[in-house]
Amino acid sequence: MINSNLILFEGIPGSGKSTTARSVSIQLDLAGVPNSFIHELASNHPINFFNEVYLNETEFSEFSELLSLFDSVSGVTTTIENMYCVSLLELRRSHLISNKAELIKELFPFFWINDPSRYLAIARTKVQSFVKRVIEENEVIIMEGSIIQFFTDGLLLNGFSKSVIMKFINSLMEELKSLNPVIIYLTPSDKESSIRKMFEIRGETYKVGRHFPYAQGKQKNDFELYIDFLTEYDEIAQEIVNHSNFVKLSIDIAKRNWIDYEQLILRILEVGRCDKMLDNHHFSIFTGEYVWNDLTFKISFENGILYGSYNNYKKRLIPKNESEFYICDNSVELLFSMSSDKKTSSNCFTIGGRDISQDWSVIGNKFTRLLTEEHDPTGNFS
Repeated sequence: MINSNLILFEGIPGSGKSTTARSVSIQLDLAGVPNSFIHELASNHPINFFNEVYLNETEFSEFSELLSLFDSVSGVTTTIENMYCVSLLELRRSHLISNKAELIKELFPFFWINDPSRYLAIARTKVQSFVKRVIEENEVIIMEGSIIQFFTDGLLLNGFSKSVIMKFINSLMEELKSLNPVIIYLTPSDKESSIRKMFEIRGETYKVGRHFPYAQGKQKNDFELYIDFLTEYDEIAQEIVNHSNFVKLSIDIAKRNWIDYEQLILRILEVGRCDKMLDNHHFSIFTGEYVWNDLTFKISFENGILYGSYNNYKKRLIPKNESEFYICDNSVELLFSMSSDKKTSSNCFTIGGRDISQDWSVIGNKFTRLLTEEHDPTGNFS
């Protein structure tokens, strides 16, 4: 493989970053290249701030109720650059704090997306720490949407100029250079139709909030405003990529030929494609409903493919081996407990890989199958 410890997948939302990054990670696994895929929503993300809020000492002291509660909950607060870092993830997951929703609402004005200025110095410190750790561990990291998209989105929404955005992101890129990054930029030439499809699918989640400075004074509907925003974002992002001295590859994904795109990426990484196939005839033994606490994860087997359904999402499960599966387009893995008899059903699985921000995805969570009249522990279905 090419001499690189960092592969960055960037592009507009819905351009296939997560799915393609996961596929490339699997190919590296098959080629014997140890790597870690970090989803943009990964908990404890080494760079971005989706699950963190930073307060200065004065602000933190004003939250007297928060202060006393946080002291009793391990992992909720840390300090960096003389700022208190509040882990929203640990806060949400804590069973010791009853009024979590109210506390998070109080913290909302301090979120990255609402006040990015306070995060800029911290971002550089986090990147420096990330680089040091990767060099020490000598691992290959695959990240998507974590540098250009994450920071450009937040700064552009809050009225930062193109020149300021580019200067800041280029400073982060400079910090990353010792990792010999490779940048893969995915963008459709048919931007408007691609964005329209994504907007229809993802709806309210993907639109520009009218309270942001970017939207002020613009008399356009939600879709038109989103088109303008992503077009401007794409121009900034492509300029950053084009002026980078890193190894880079820009791919027009308009034709959706994902296998061809993956092949282009593997070629630039100097990794041969492996089409290792596993015998999937026994995968049906994993089907059923699995529970952890009050959460349910349903696994189904359809047309030779295993799917996992959770939180109203249905994802393909990609076999890593006969008992471990990657979840398509994110960094979570499912590790099934198997007996020596491959025909015997597995009645539990454990979360592996790198967890994302939803509760079900916590590493080490053990989901146990609900046994019904239609299913028995031998894997027979009536």
